[in-house]
Amino acid sequence: YKPITGTSLWSNASFTHTYDAFATSDYVDTSGRRVHQTVNTDGNWSFHGAVYHNVQLKKMKMGLHNSLNTSLFRSVNFVNGLANVNNSQSTTYGLDLSKDVEDKYFISVEGNWTYNRSTTSIRPDVVTQYWLQEYQLYMQYSLPFNMNIEADVTYNVRQKTAEFNNNLNTTIVNVGLERAFGKKENLEIGFYIRDLLNENIGFSRTANSNFINENIHTVLRRYFMLKVTYSFNSVGRDKKEEAK
Repeated sequence: YKPITGTSLWSNASFTHTYDAFATSDYVDTSGRRVHQTVNTDGNWSFHGAVYHNVQLKKMKMGLHNSLNTSLFRSVNFVNGLANVNNSQSTTYGLDLSKDVEDKYFISVEGNWTYNRSTTSIRPDVVTQYWLQEYQLYMQYSLPFNMNIEADVTYNVRQKTAEFNNNLNTTIVNVGLERAFGKKENLEIGFYIRDLLNENIGFSRTANSNFINENIHTVLRRYFMLKVTYSFNSVGRDKKEEAK
């Protein structure tokens, strides 16, 4: 980390190997019925790695943030007595650009791109791969009379697969208005609208062994919220900012 330039670089990596891991042994008959049995096996491991890089563009008063995360998994299970080696990976690249003008506004644009791939030794001809993308815009603006307005938009792009071809793209919009009261501005009242377009869904997709699973579940969708916050700190907002 270089405090003068505001540049930082951070990374980490981990590797895990499991001996005599618990694995499933499945027997599937001609009617599609499946019987599970738990057995011990070797050859299961996982790797995780991440790199984060931050740069301050001081002349433009902007911050640029890059991140790269990857995970690799290898597991072994058994199907009708045959050993099945599963290899999967998930890699995400993130890019964030932000601009902060003190006492005026803050804005950031962010993108995340995730690539997933899964293969099995029993069916090497079947490769499950898909992209997940997320784009986000966040804005906060200071208004007269100690008021702040904020809004964020998140657009999710979920690539279809041969097994699941429904359109699951969503646009989530949140807006809020806050105002501080009192000489020390220690009372804040805010009104918020979450998921303005009422599109939020619960989503997860996993591919392992010789199965791919997609889960769509109900979550809290559009709602309105009133928030009242009172700070018992005797120091006003401006002095608290100076203390920081």
